[in-house]
Amino acid sequence: MKSKINSNYVQLELPLYPKLKRGQKVKITGFDSSGEYNLRGRFGIIFSIADNGIWVRFPGRFLARKVPLILLYSIWELDKT
Repeated sequence: MKSKINSNYVQLELPLYPKLKRGQKVKITGFDSSGEYNLRGRFGIIFSIADNGIWVRFPGRFLARKVPLILLYSIWELDKT
């Protein structure tokens, strides 16, 4: 964390967004964007980064689905591992 000192105030530069990239393993800390799936504590892999959130896929067949599960999450619902 750096600080800039001007004559009247001190401004801090904080890293607002964690550095996430495609293919990175993340831990889920909250609900998906629709609020339908509660997968807290599970691990997923970042599929894509979009302007409205981060698409996370879950390896294998999950929740008795025939297709892989891919859900949209807010950046604050994910934890880097």
